Amino acid sequence: MTEATMVKWTGAGRIADLRRSVRRTLAAHGAVGSVEEGSSWLLVRGRDPVRFAHVLQNQPGVEWIAVGVSASSAGGLKEAAGVLARKYLGRRKRFSVVAQVDDGSSLPSDLSAALGFAVLDAVHGVRIDEAAPDVVFRAIQDRKYGAVGVQMRVGEGGIPTGGSKAWCLVSGGMHSSVVAWKALLMGYRLEMVHAKVDDESVRAVARLYAELSNRADPTALHLTVLKGGDRLGSLARNSAKKRPVFGGFHLGGGEVPSLLERVERPLYLLTEEEFRGTFSALSFKDDARAGQWESGRGARAGRLAFGGKRADTSQVIDGLR
Repeated sequence: MTEATMVKWTGAGRIADLRRSVRRTLAAHGAVGSVEEGSSWLLVRGRDPVRFAHVLQNQPGVEWIAVGVSASSAGGLKEAAGVLARKYLGRRKRFSVVAQVDDGSSLPSDLSAALGFAVLDAVHGVRIDEAAPDVVFRAIQDRKYGAVGVQMRVGEGGIPTGGSKAWCLVSGGMHSSVVAWKALLMGYRLEMVHAKVDDESVRAVARLYAELSNRADPTALHLTVLKGGDRLGSLARNSAKKRPVFGGFHLGGGEVPSLLERVERPLYLLTEEEFRGTFSALSFKDDARAGQWESGRGARAGRLAFGGKRADTSQVIDGLR
């Protein structure tokens, strides 16, 4: 048996993209582990599976993450379930076992029952409760691997980061920050473009970049800051032949500038409560100031850029060149 983190793919996009982005995200965090691909899931093997689960908890394309043990036989899985039960399940606690069998070797219900009995034998005074468990055990068996673990996190869902790029106009405020995160969850590599209002607006988008670079594959992120000159014209030129272009425009938020009519608005149907719920999960303070679209008409705006790596806010600001 080997300690491992189980990462369940949502089934959207390609699992090969998830494997690639998981590897890059782990590397960016300095977390050393091997990533192996199963039929609908990944196994991350290494010395600190709980840390792997923490690093990958917001990864796009993930349904759930569990920490446990990989084993090559049904007997090994039952033994592992007992070990995990003694570690994570106290007396009078409730648990459930959710099993998935991808190789046709048995029924999922048979595997769930076998592991459930192993847990009951390992810890006295516990009971199975499918409706409201305190602990959820996850088990998967396919032709190459078998593993059982304790679910640590329900994933963010979405699509693993692929090769398609989206351009996102960002102010650093609530609506454009949510749009940027949703674009990542749609599997896009993200080019964020910001028209500088002042130093605080740059700090706001630097915070956004820092947050997203800690959630997903940082090689998929790039930030461009336009300053001085005709920022509106530069924004329009920057997105003239590119698709898709997302903007954080919203109902009640004023008109979309006329030169940016090509901007797509995929989140128009979100309520303000939904915007705020997602934004609060991004751990930001809303910068509600309106952007100044008209400025320096005619002169080209200067450009600063940063991207491709994990960074905190100060590193982003210092790295803009």
